[in-house]
Amino acid sequence: MTCEHFGVCGGCRCEPSAEGRPRPLPYSTELAQKEERVRTLLGAYSVGEWRPMIPAPEEWHYRNKMEYAFGVWDEHLVLGLRETGRFDHIVDLQTCCLMSPESLEVLKRVRQWANQLGLTGYHRRRHEGDLRYLVLREGKNTGQRMAVLIATSKVGTPAEAGAQSDSALGSGFRRNDVFEG
Repeated sequence: MTCEHFGVCGGCRCEPSAEGRPRPLPYSTELAQKEERVRTLLGAYSVGEWRPMIPAPEEWHYRNKMEYAFGVWDEHLVLGLRETGRFDHIVDLQTCCLMSPESLEVLKRVRQWANQLGLTGYHRRRHEGDLRYLVLREGKNTGQRMAVLIATSKVGTPAEAGAQSDSALGSGFRRNDVFEG
């Protein structure tokens, strides 16, 4: 599996390949590191029996929840994950091996919707912008998806934003009009 953002995006932990290009850790290595971390964290407690970690059924596209950030790069709206080691730079994701391809399509549609409305991403140094976060949750067994958009009041009430977002997200989404403001 390859991703154009390996080594830049903070979503995956990477190591250099023999050619010097970033690549994700082998899954067996990642699993062993997680098991060691659990043993270290629980080492002070009396554990009767240590059992091995149970691997995920799928090595890729396994995440059921992702929190994406909106940002501004070269005065353009971007939507994705933070760059490794940076709080103020968002990688504008075009590919991602963590969430399903359908969720990546939602990212593209939300980005298009925001651009059509002239909305801006949040600028982390100037503390301004319309859109802050997009949280996607996916039922791996049901295929249902939920999108939560965190935005300023410029986006409008949930009913106003929802009417415009229905075409962007498609009919498979339901809107929950919870609004404080």
